[in-house]
Amino acid sequence: MSAERPAPLSVTDWAAMLGEMRRLGVGIDSLGRHLGMPRTTLQHYAYMGGQPKHAEGERLIAFWCQLTERTRAELPTASAEMSAARSD
Repeated sequence: MSAERPAPLSVTDWAAMLGEMRRLGVGIDSLGRHLGMPRTTLQHYAYMGGQPKHAEGERLIAFWCQLTERTRAELPTASAEMSAARSD
């Protein structure tokens, strides 16, 4: 028997995170080359509300933390109710 997990109150705002990296001088193309991710995949996250798979998300978060010198707790977030990550 599996218990349902409660829905998160907030989720990572991938578009805001990628926008912040662009403002710091790391564009989609160079970010894709650095992380080994297709440019089109990053564009999907940045402009179309896409959600990365766990491993890709972790790589993006690690790079964002390194670039901004901030912690995971400071990630840009959005309400889970407005997110494509909602499962219901």
